[in-house]
Amino acid sequence: LAPRINAAGRLDHARKSLELLLTPYVSEARRMAKTLDRLNRERQDSEQEIFDQALALAQSQDKALALVLFNPSWHEGVIGIVASRLARRYYRPVVMLCHHDDAVRGSARSIEGIDLYACLSDCEHLLTAFGGHTMAAGLSMHRQNVDAFTPAFLEAVSRRSVPESFIPSIPIDYELKLRDVGEKIADEITSLAPFGVGNAEPLFWCEDLLVRESRMVAEKHLRLSLGDQSGPGHETRQAIWFSARKRVDAPARLSRACFRIQWNLYRGNRHVQLVLEDMD
Repeated sequence: LAPRINAAGRLDHARKSLELLLTPYVSEARRMAKTLDRLNRERQDSEQEIFDQALALAQSQDKALALVLFNPSWHEGVIGIVASRLARRYYRPVVMLCHHDDAVRGSARSIEGIDLYACLSDCEHLLTAFGGHTMAAGLSMHRQNVDAFTPAFLEAVSRRSVPESFIPSIPIDYELKLRDVGEKIADEITSLAPFGVGNAEPLFWCEDLLVRESRMVAEKHLRLSLGDQSGPGHETRQAIWFSARKRVDAPARLSRACFRIQWNLYRGNRHVQLVLEDMD
């Protein structure tokens, strides 16, 4: 539901989602739901197209400390999603810019340890507006300032980072055995929500796992059934790796995996699942 409700604000107007939630008429709700579903498919298509184009532009900046990518035709409502994907892929700050009316609008994402808001503050003289926090921000500028913004932003990132900032790291909160993952801990974690900047979702670590089942979902997500090599019995836990960076076929052994613990809710059913961040 969430991506469909969100798509209206990205490609059209958030009012469409609000009207769906408020209408007392089933027939009207069905019609609105179909509209949101169509908008979400359009958002997915636009996201993939922009991502492919951004990857091509990023190749020319592969040695830079940050990526500043500009294409006048990109959709303002989608570039933030793509910027997040690129920041994870290249592990560096990313700014994506597009035209909006007579101005240039942008969406930026950062990595742990590099204060994005501070970097944009260093470029304030080139911007007409900006706002956000350490990890995500929006910005706007006059078209004639785009060329000057790129070196200014790169200089700000260089000044506010150290070489170790660009070494990917995963902050593990606690090591668990697979048998310790269950409904009780999932409920306890849920009670800590909402998660975000200042309240990160707990991240766990587990060693010596066995991949008993494996399949791709939507051509990019990896769904797994995991067992504990060193534990008793044949207890398994379901896991998913969104936008998996590699494929693992069953049967296979994993030396380690890091994950978040969440409830998976689907068609009235729910079960505990591991949402993988990385594994090897």
